[in-house]
This record gives sequence, structure tokens and C-alpha cells, in this order.
Amino acid sequence: MRRIPQRFPFKIGTMECSPAIVKTDNVFGYSIEVDSKPLPVYKEQYQKKFDTWLPKIDGQVFRVVLDKVLLDLYSNGEKIENDRQFMDNGAVTYFKLANVPCRIEAQKTEKSIANIFYTPEGSVPLDTKQDAETFKFDAERFFNSGFDNL
Repeated sequence: MRRIPQRFPFKIGTMECSPAIVKTDNVFGYSIEVDSKPLPVYKEQYQKKFDTWLPKIDGQVFRVVLDKVLLDLYSNGEKIENDRQFMDNGAVTYFKLANVPCRIEAQKTEKSIANIFYTPEGSVPLDTKQDAETFKFDAERFFNSGFDNL
């Protein structure tokens, strides 16, 4: 016997999230939509539009996001001031995190543009798990609230 999915919509910032739980006999299944898209599709589109890094500076972890379309730069959700210099093979964006100078170098390749984040200690890898980790926190909080009415 299959039941109609129960949806439990909530928001993360401006994003509409809608997990659905379906009970089939004694088995529960779920699906998750973000902004009316299945989570894997949303993640793919997000990673095409944004680059995210998690640099650790003076013992503090920052979440730095570059909007590759608008060229806006954010740190922990706040837009940050930056200076950008364009060159023949790309651009360099200069900014500070906790008064520490940082830069993002955009380097053109044959097929795309690679954005590389640098601190005085060296390069910082892209964070490709950001959506999963962000969602995991909210999902754990959501799912631990209980589902007595299923």
C-alpha cells in the first residue's frame, strides 16, 4: 500500500526546501526538493554558478562564496568589498578576511575558468561538499523533531 507523500516545507535563507516522506507498508522513503528541484539537480546548478571555499584564518573558518555570474564575493553570508584587476589570461580579486590579505585568481583554460583561492599560507581547495553539509545540519534538526503523525 502506497500513501501520498507528506511534505514538511521549510526555508534556509531564501531557499524553499521540501522533504517528502512516504510510508510504504513498514518502510519509509524520502525525497528532497530545493527551490522546486530535486536536490541532485539543485546541487549541480549551484556548483555551476558558485565556487565555495572554507579557509581557516587565525583559527577561524570562513565560508567564502564567489558568484561566478555576478562576480560578487561573500564571506559567511555577508557581501565583502574587493578589488578586481583584469588581465589577458584572467583576473585577480583582492580582499581581506580578518584583516588578512587574500586573493582569488581566475585563470582561463581552453574550456572554462578556474578560480583559485590564496591566503598567505597558500592555496585553499574548493569545497565541493558544502550543500551536503549545510543540508545535513538542517535535515538532522528537522528529522530529530519527530514524526508521530505518519
